[in-house]
Amino acid sequence: MDQTTLQALADFPGLLEAHFAQIPPEFRTWRPDSWEGVPSEPFSAIEQLCHVRDIEIDGYHQRIRRMREEPHPTLASVDGERLSQERRWTQHRCWRLSDRPEPRPSRRLQD
Repeated sequence: MDQTTLQALADFPGLLEAHFAQIPPEFRTWRPDSWEGVPSEPFSAIEQLCHVRDIEIDGYHQRIRRMREEPHPTLASVDGERLSQERRWTQHRCWRLSDRPEPRPSRRLQD
């Protein structure tokens, strides 16, 4: 993988946190009356932040690991709406992507 891509991936958490910090606290859990026409999951701002964090750890880290270690892995779907309910994203303080400490993968993508 080229350095530009790796740097963009490394910079993403800080950039996302900076954008989230611009949302006034009283609007972080706001949801519209209707999600009609919204092309993605129906998440508030805080739920979106938690979703990005958890899908990275529980989805992409696991999928990449399995693709590297297994010849023909079956990659399970990750249900963001179910995770939101189970993990009560609206009640958690995942203001930063690092608020859920997890072990980091032992090998870098370019290995």
